[in-house]
Amino acid sequence: MQSKNFTDIKHVIYISRPTHFDHIVLEDILKTSRQNNPENGITGNLIYHADLFLQILEGPTKAIDSLYSKILSDSRHTDIVKLREAEF
Repeated sequence: MQSKNFTDIKHVIYISRPTHFDHIVLEDILKTSRQNNPENGITGNLIYHADLFLQILEGPTKAIDSLYSKILSDSRHTDIVKLREAEF
């Protein structure tokens, strides 16, 4: 596999409220993230509780913008609040 050259890096930190939370929802989020994020150069951390998601995402600007757009339309959570966004 060919290495991608990522030069523009961005991070986004947000919180949201799960619309329904159980281990199946969490496993689905983690499975999808583990499949898609590495090939797009995205890393991150998901902190979760029954009533809160806190996520930190970092990677190429275009990939983060695309992923965050998908997150905004994801029906598994609501009340999304972006806490921080920065480019490096």
